[in-house]
Amino acid sequence: MLNIASRSLDIILGQFDSSQIEKISLTHILEVADVESTKLKDNQFDYVVDTFSMCVFDNPRAALSEMKRVVKPNGRIVLLENSRSTFPPLGFIQDVFEPIVTPLAKNCRWNVDVPAIAASLDLVQVQGSEQP
Repeated sequence: MLNIASRSLDIILGQFDSSQIEKISLTHILEVADVESTKLKDNQFDYVVDTFSMCVFDNPRAALSEMKRVVKPNGRIVLLENSRSTFPPLGFIQDVFEPIVTPLAKNCRWNVDVPAIAASLDLVQVQGSEQP
């Protein structure tokens, strides 16, 4: 899991005082858009959450760049993703079999290197309970 938002896990996992739920004011935005180029404003969101989608985006780097654009400067991007293995023999197998597996996996390319894409965009990777 690539987590660029460890604070958001507190909310996702429900680790907060439930009496505070009434105090939370949420604005819901639902928009159908190209993930690589939305019409959303810069620095609009506290959190951007994406689960298991980087493998199906035509250009995952452009998608993550767009997420970075719309999240506030101190905001968080949370990604729960599969990614290319850091264990070289397994990464090699993923690369070799990707053309066969992708059509069988609803076009999910299982060898997208999500941590490398995040690093190329100067995003800080945080895992588990680490704090940036």
